[in-house]
Amino acid sequence: GCGWGGAGGGGRAPPPPPPPTLTHNNNDNNDNPLPRQLNPPPLPPLPSVLYEKRFGPYFTEPVVAGLNEKNEPFLSAMDLIGAPVMTKDFVVSGTCTANLNGMCETMYRPDMEPDDLFETISQCLLASVDRDALSGWGAMVHVITPEGTTSRRLKGRQD
Repeated sequence: GCGWGGAGGGGRAPPPPPPPTLTHNNNDNNDNPLPRQLNPPPLPPLPSVLYEKRFGPYFTEPVVAGLNEKNEPFLSAMDLIGAPVMTKDFVVSGTCTANLNGMCETMYRPDMEPDDLFETISQCLLASVDRDALSGWGAMVHVITPEGTTSRRLKGRQD
C-alpha cells in the first residue's frame, strides 16, 4: 500500500502523541519549591519521517529556522536519517559543509544587525562554494526578523 506506513490498510498512521511536559523544582533558596514547566522546542515530525527511510533515504538535509514565541532564533538541521542538531548560532547543510563550517566559525558574531548578517551569510556562502567542485550556481539567502523575512538571490559561479 501507499501512504505514511502502518501495517496493512495503506492509510495514514495516527499522529504521534505530543511530547511530555517536563517539570523542574526550582530550589534556589530552599524555600517552597515551585514547579516550573519546561517545554521542548517545537520540531516538526520530519526526523521520524527521515529515519523511517534510513535504508533508502530521501537525499535531503533539512534546515529548520525561525523565531520562537520570544522572537529568539530557533535553528535546527538534520542529516539524511533525521538526526537533528539544534544550536543558537548557525547550522550548515549541503555539499560543502566543511567549508561552510570553517567560514561561519570565523565570520559569525552574535547579535548582528540584519544587513550585517546578510553580508556575512553571503560572503560565507560564496567563499565556501568557490572551493567545492560540487557546489555553485548561486544561493537564496533568507533573513528572518520579527518584522518579516527578507529573501535575496546570490549569483555564484556557473561552471
